[in-house]
Amino acid sequence: MRKHQKRWIAVAGATAISLAGLGVLGSTAAAADRPQPTGPAAGQQNPSHILDGFDIGHLPPSLDRYGVRARSVANGNGERSSSITWVEGGDTVHGKVSILRAPYLKALSDLQERNYTHLAPGSLKKVDNEGKTAYLSEGTGDIFWLEEPGLAVAVYLRPEKWTAEELTAFAASVEHRHATASSAT
Repeated sequence: MRKHQKRWIAVAGATAISLAGLGVLGSTAAAADRPQPTGPAAGQQNPSHILDGFDIGHLPPSLDRYGVRARSVANGNGERSSSITWVEGGDTVHGKVSILRAPYLKALSDLQERNYTHLAPGSLKKVDNEGKTAYLSEGTGDIFWLEEPGLAVAVYLRPEKWTAEELTAFAASVEHRHATASSAT
């Protein structure tokens, strides 16, 4: 009798997994049927990912082969951070896009002093990121900028795998949806 119970448990488990798979496929199809945002987002109609009001329009070559983790955290001080991380094996980070909303972010130096103290000031290079001044650290694969007061963006690519040019192209594809909509009018 025990063997019959084990078989029924196995059958029930397989059925649950199959139904869950259909649910995932159904939600993917439903997402594909939804109208996608349009606009001058780097000449693309459909962003690769959407994160906290930003379109990520371009992924560097082979980044999409890694697993994706999304996270959003808020605290009682009016701070909120959201991120999409591309990982391998659960702990090896290959790429990341983070959006930080915090009232203390008034200038790019505020972001650098609060979140990037581990980077030596001499390792940071000021660069233009689609009209916004950004700090780039080629050695660590980080680029970050202030989108507007209270709103910052940080992008990371594993420097052993991607070049600084690929990092800056990735960063340039992260566009504020509100800014895109207002620039179209």
